[in-house]
Amino acid sequence: MAPASADNIAQAVLTKFDALPPKRKPTVRGNGIVEWVPLSGIVAECTSYRYPFIVLYAVQYQCLKCLPQTRIATLQGRILHDSHAEILALRGFNHYLLTCCHSLLDPPASPSPYASDPEEPPNIITYHHGTDGLPPFKIKEGICLHLYTSEAPCGDSSMELVMAAQEDSTPWPSSPPPGLPPQETPAPPPAPSSGAPNSLEPTPRNLPGRANFSSLSVLRRKPSRADAPPTLSKSCSDKLSLKQCTSLLSSLTSLFIRPTNVYLASIIIPQVQLDVCAPGFARAFGGAEGEGRMAPLGGRRLPSSETKNGTGDSTSVRGASDDNYGSNSDKELYSFHPMHPRGISLSFQYRRPASLPSSSPSPPPCTPAKHSPSNLSTLWNPAGLNEGLINGVLQGRKPTDPKGMSALCRQRMWELAREVASLIALRSHAHGSIGDALKVSTYEEVKQSSLLSARRVVVAKVREKALKGWVRNLGDEKFGLDGDTVEAGARKDAGRRLQQTS
Repeated sequence: MAPASADNIAQAVLTKFDALPPKRKPTVRGNGIVEWVPLSGIVAECTSYRYPFIVLYAVQYQCLKCLPQTRIATLQGRILHDSHAEILALRGFNHYLLTCCHSLLDPPASPSPYASDPEEPPNIITYHHGTDGLPPFKIKEGICLHLYTSEAPCGDSSMELVMAAQEDSTPWPSSPPPGLPPQETPAPPPAPSSGAPNSLEPTPRNLPGRANFSSLSVLRRKPSRADAPPTLSKSCSDKLSLKQCTSLLSSLTSLFIRPTNVYLASIIIPQVQLDVCAPGFARAFGGAEGEGRMAPLGGRRLPSSETKNGTGDSTSVRGASDDNYGSNSDKELYSFHPMHPRGISLSFQYRRPASLPSSSPSPPPCTPAKHSPSNLSTLWNPAGLNEGLINGVLQGRKPTDPKGMSALCRQRMWELAREVASLIALRSHAHGSIGDALKVSTYEEVKQSSLLSARRVVVAKVREKALKGWVRNLGDEKFGLDGDTVEAGARKDAGRRLQQTS
């Protein structure tokens, strides 16, 4: 069967968005202002079906779509840090994978409404017994993952779009993050004569957003208004670049699922944008042909430890055991998988009007006097997730209300992971170390688990060789879970998901 076209993949996401209820979509306000939103979705392409995991995000100027670093330490894992559409799509995908693991171990009493729908397979995960030291789950063979996004990701891959939109080509100065005096901010370097990397090394003082847009191949934090509190959350371009090496799996899902085939094959954006920012995509995500900032990684295999082989190069990532399981590729878990940009002719009905170049042959169908971003994030996946969020919490709830936690926040994801681990323990003692890694006092201890050591080495190596100057956004790792409420909270979420799918 021939691979699906980029337009068909994007249409799968747009179709799911169209099926959402009106309360989950942008609207026209009473004063006539039309709301717009960016849209992102992950599509798993198989030989006989496709299914998207759609995440929608938009923000008003008064709201925050990425929390400032000064608030991180107060969150206790209850609020989403980064609500850019691409990042919510990744978190929604990881939530779906954990839910698939759960349903394999504990099938629902009633069949999934998707089970009889050939376009919506109920599960893409397989479970493997064994004592090989590898995670017990795998994504089924023959599945190819794609990311559709209605706008090019923020950061280095879209700087050409930022530059093309300016009347004045003078780069904006960069503002330091909170707590750092402006006079300590280094002066921006001169504009480079080509797209080659320049000398701007990101630090907490000069990690730019859209500022210094003449500086290319550098890390950037999430862009924001000039008067907004700065954040240390890295741009979507930077996070997606890292995912080309660590896979789409988060730390929690990496405990359960092998990352071997959980990489993006392509990123799909409107062709009118790709025509402008194609050099940025090659610069930010490339590396396989010796070009782009990922080129220093060399071949496709990545190191799993600091040990060296006979040639002096780091060895490839392998499982914790030398025992064979399946093919040798099962043991080489991490490698560099460049995602390929693909353009589409389709347009998203609620896209940002200014996202198209002025020379675009297909302007928005309706161009009223004023547009404004919506303040609503909509989360959807086939596992029953269907949430509306504002500022990282459920719509209508305050940030301090525990009932306002999204299923994608750190606390809820940790709770779901612990329930999956408890179900594994009922089946086999071979993977008891997963439960031990999750039954710790703080989220920080989960991230430091020895089961994630190979992943940590890969992350460190990528930051050292390619994404230099990565400043960690720390502060929301010290929280723990109440052992008496963990399983109850997870069961409550499972019940809510079941109600939403029935």
